Amino acid sequence: MMDIVSKTTEIRPGFVQTSYNRRGTRNILLLFDVKRGAELPHHKHVHHQFGYTFSGEYTFIIDDAHYHSGPRHSYLIEGDIYHSAIALSDYYSMDFKFTAQGRLTERVQFGLLPNTPRTNTERRDIPFHTDSGTVLVRHLHGGGVAPPFAGTELGERLLVVSRDGDVTINGTTEKFEAMKIYRLHTRDTLDVRLQSSDHEAFIYECTDCECV
Repeated sequence: MMDIVSKTTEIRPGFVQTSYNRRGTRNILLLFDVKRGAELPHHKHVHHQFGYTFSGEYTFIIDDAHYHSGPRHSYLIEGDIYHSAIALSDYYSMDFKFTAQGRLTERVQFGLLPNTPRTNTERRDIPFHTDSGTVLVRHLHGGGVAPPFAGTELGERLLVVSRDGDVTINGTTEKFEAMKIYRLHTRDTLDVRLQSSDHEAFIYECTDCECV
């Protein structure tokens, strides 16, 4: 049903990174487990960057502007913009980096996904048109039943979770862990059910990419 495709390293004291770079593309999925006080130095890269905070807080510095990021905050920044971060508490977050033809409609965007906690199940989809095909980022939050994801011509399906816990996929329940990136072995209809209201999952679907 699934396997772990990521590798985890401590890239600097207090800053642990899990990564997966899809072969033949410039798409990179990253998870971060960062301790309070750790800093990510000012840097830039050619990739556009979608980010989401699962827990904790940090100051996000983009160019010279300071922003606060907390639980369920999301953003999208264009490539070649200098940015850095300072951990205000321990935090766990996710980045998806990709390259694409042309520029984004806005250089910096916040609030791509709602950050107000809900008691019911919710699902949101965001498409990113990358150099290697469309990557559909699907966010699932809360226990209960959500509409299933339709089967399609897929290059790959990846899944990450906000914390350790059971996830039921197409009727089979398995334990998934934070800070790991899983490849799902199904191209059929995907029914994902989280077990509690504070659990979140992201599914990355490469919908028109070449299979690997």
